[in-house]
Formats: sequence, structure tokens, C-alpha cells
Amino acid sequence: MRNDSSSSSFADEKCHYLHGLVWRQEYLTDATYPNLVALIVTNLLAELSTILLNALVIIAVATRYRLQSTSNVLVAFLAGADLLNGLVNQNIEIAVELRRILSDGPFCSLEKTCVVAMIGSFFLSLGNLLLISIDRYISIKHPLRYTTIVTKQRIKICLLLAWTIGLLLTIHELTWAVTDSGSNLYFLYMEVMSIILSMLALAAIIVISYTYCYIFSESRRQNKQLQTEQLSEEEAKRLKKKSKAANTLTLILATLVITYIPTIVLVFVTAYSKDILESHILCVIWSWATTFILLRSLCNPIIFFWRVKKLRRAILEILHYRQPENSPPPIDMIEIKRYRPDNQPSTTGAFSSRKARQEPVPLSFKNLQAHEIVDIAETSV
Repeated sequence: MRNDSSSSSFADEKCHYLHGLVWRQEYLTDATYPNLVALIVTNLLAELSTILLNALVIIAVATRYRLQSTSNVLVAFLAGADLLNGLVNQNIEIAVELRRILSDGPFCSLEKTCVVAMIGSFFLSLGNLLLISIDRYISIKHPLRYTTIVTKQRIKICLLLAWTIGLLLTIHELTWAVTDSGSNLYFLYMEVMSIILSMLALAAIIVISYTYCYIFSESRRQNKQLQTEQLSEEEAKRLKKKSKAANTLTLILATLVITYIPTIVLVFVTAYSKDILESHILCVIWSWATTFILLRSLCNPIIFFWRVKKLRRAILEILHYRQPENSPPPIDMIEIKRYRPDNQPSTTGAFSSRKARQEPVPLSFKNLQAHEIVDIAETSV
């Protein structure tokens, strides 16, 4: 057992970066313990699936030349952000819950690390989703100029910018989490940065919402066009492909919104009505909200596997559940039996009797009569 001095030090632990909302030993009760165990089991199961599926998406795009389009490259980088969630964030979340169960304080440092990692992954995923939505918007708005607008060089610059912003924001949050000063200037700076980050996230969400609304309306118009007008087979396939891509983006954005709804509600609850929920219940609910966000990284590759046919085929090829398209079909070896007659000739007879060979008769015009020569000439003509 722990001594009273260590318990009191944990009770007096200040965590200014989290506004004092940090786990304490007395929060471990008969009501919170099953929730902590369920959180660990959920994150463990989701972590393995998240890492495997997102790694398969990245490998499929990297190793299959037919999948290396600009849209699929953006999907691969989104899978990379989701892979980091499985490798880093879910492991940190599991460590947080284990420490709470074992009452192995102090709790502030690890919980601050969890929050910093979640903020960085949020902006990283949001940046990748923003690029995917803009790419789909351009492909529908300007289909003829798409290849000239969306080039590989521009895609590389945009991806580098998105990942750099996510990395810088993570470093910034980590710096202030380590500082964790209780001064008025510290809280003022945190409030200002919270407003700036909120405005940045709001701007990205507004752009994504606008592109989604345009893509959705254009998809409905094209579906009506398919039903009412007589289009060529090639044009019909093109419109169906764009409609399917729009529906895939709809599922991705819907997953993003659904997984972040509990967190948004909790932010308003803690900001305006802290006394509605007790601290230990609020900590458990925050953990469930965080886990719900991390499950988005598992839903994204499942949606891509379900909706993108070429990607699904490539993943099945990697798992050896499907034969590669470029490989020749397997050749069935058939055993051919040679015919052997029932009456085999004796070996002695073969040497004793020699088969008479018919000598070739030389054809010469000397030995032919005149009418025979005429017949040969007519036959050759």
C-alpha cells in the first residue's frame, strides 16, 4: 500500500494545462472500475484492427501502380494519419486507463500527453480530409481541367503543408503542456491559442462543408440525369463513378461528425456547466469520448475497402485471397498416356526382318513422253 504522504501529494496535484480536470485515486470506485476495464479492452481490439487495415491500404497504394492516382495518394496519407492514431494515441489511452486502475500516480503528465497527441492527430486528419474534399470538388467542378489543376507537384506541396502544420501544432501543445504554469499570462495565452485553433478548425470545417454540399447536389443532379436522359455507355460509367466517389466522401465526413459529437457536447458542458457532472464521472466520459474519436481511424479503411473496388482487389491480392490481375492463369497439368497396341512386335523380328524401303524415282524430262510433259505443264498452271 502507498503511504499517506504520496496519496496526499497525488490529491494536491495541479494540472493547469487540463484546467484541473485530472484523475485522482479516490475516483476509482465500483462504478468507474468496469468502465476503465471496458475502455482498455475496446482500445486493444480497435488498435490491432486499425494498424492492420490502414497498413494494408498504404501498402496497396504504394505497391500497385494502377492505384497511384492523386485521389488514392490522398487516401493513403489519410490512412497514414489513422495508422499513427493506432500506433500512438490508442497506446497512450490504454496506458492512461491502466494507470488509473493501478492507482499509479501521478496522473497529470500522461493525461497531458494523451491530450496533446489527440490535438495533433485531429488537425492532421482534418488537413488530409480537407485535401480529399477539395480534390473531389475540383474533379466534379472542372473535370476537363482536373489533370492540369491537380498535379503531382501540387499534391506533394499540399500534403507537406498539412503534415507540417499538424507537427508544429503538436510541438506547440507539447511545449505548453510541459511548461504548465499557473500564472495569469499562461492562462491568457492558452485562451488566445484556443480561439486561434478553434478558428482554424472552423475554417477547415466550413470549406469541407461547402465542398460536400456542392458534391452532394451535383451527385443528385447527375443521378437524375442518368434516370431521365439517354446517355452513352461511357458517359453513364463516368457519372456513376463520380457519384460513387461522392457517396464515399459522404460516409467519411459522416463518420468524422458522428465520432466528434460526444466531444463537442462535452466541451460545452465543461465550459458552461461544470457542476452538472461529478469529476470522476466526467473523467470517464472524456475517456469514452476520446475512444470514440479513435474509432474513426478504424472506420475509414473499412469504408475505403467497402466502396473502392480497385483498392479492395489490391488488398485481397496482398492477403493472397485473390489472384493478381497481371499474372497468367494457372496451367493444369494433364497426364497424357501414350497409346500402346495390345500386340507388341517382338524385338527379334525387328532385327531379323528388315522393312523394304521404297527408293525414290527420279523425275526427269528425258524419260517422259511429249504428252506427259504437256500434262505436267497444264497441271502446274
